[in-house]
Amino acid sequence: TIISMKRIEKFLNERNIEKQINCGDINDKFAVKINRMNFGIKDKKNRDKIILNDITLEINKEEIFAILGDTGSGKTCLANAILGHFPSIPIDDASLKQINGKISYASQIPFIINDTIRNNIVFFNEFDSERYQTVLSVCQLRQDIESLPGKDFTEISSNNLSGGQKARINLARAVYNTADIYIFDDPLSSVDSIISKDIVDKVLIKFLKGKTRILIKNDINNLTFIDRVAYMDKGGVKWKGTTSEFMKSELYARLRQTKMNEPMKRSPSTKETAIKVNSVSNISVDVSCGNNIKKEKNKGKLIKEEEQSKGKVS
Repeated sequence: TIISMKRIEKFLNERNIEKQINCGDINDKFAVKINRMNFGIKDKKNRDKIILNDITLEINKEEIFAILGDTGSGKTCLANAILGHFPSIPIDDASLKQINGKISYASQIPFIINDTIRNNIVFFNEFDSERYQTVLSVCQLRQDIESLPGKDFTEISSNNLSGGQKARINLARAVYNTADIYIFDDPLSSVDSIISKDIVDKVLIKFLKGKTRILIKNDINNLTFIDRVAYMDKGGVKWKGTTSEFMKSELYARLRQTKMNEPMKRSPSTKETAIKVNSVSNISVDVSCGNNIKKEKNKGKLIKEEEQSKGKVS
């Protein structure tokens, strides 16, 4: 009981997350405006520990904005700062942070609940059949769903899906949610390159046209559809401007040269993705084996019931 109470006490003593407020006085041109602001956390002695240094960033409404940088440069931290997960630490009187609109967020690590595919995507929002069917199409989930015994009523967990399937369900949840600003934290890193390009075209360019789209990317490939970029390094914004300006810059040339000297990473092929889908189907069949009544009862259920024994511990 003491251990449990200590855990509860630690949780209750945590800092409250800043509530995002739609700012009516913000210039209509901007969806996100940050001027001379540090972001960080509190250490054990309640002192500010700076994670993001002197951030100044303006993201226009309705544009596709990319946050680029190497692993550990602070890209995800910046997304969390926009979301209000890091305290704002003003530098001077000119410091400000303004968010104009509702945010929908797709995290870098896919979040999957032990429930049906449909409930993972709709996720406590009102069910809109037309929007839902469109989201399934643009996020390339129809083929996966058709291969499952219970279709989108199939119960899933994070253990019986491939990385690409989890990423696309995670993306679909964010896209289904109606918002003004969409933040995608490297959502397609585990998705096949051909499918990834198709999703970029159908989701980011077409389906979410007219919305503010913030895309976090580790690489500098395929930037032609992006309006403006910011490049981060060591917790700060080191470069920002239009995509065409970035591709003409010395920074871009240096990054391209560095990437050319690195060994290529093989992305999963379509064949490998298909194998993953089939393996999920096989799991479904194994779970629903037995007599006809058991098959009907367990149809579309990928999560096995745990066995329970009563009596002496063996």
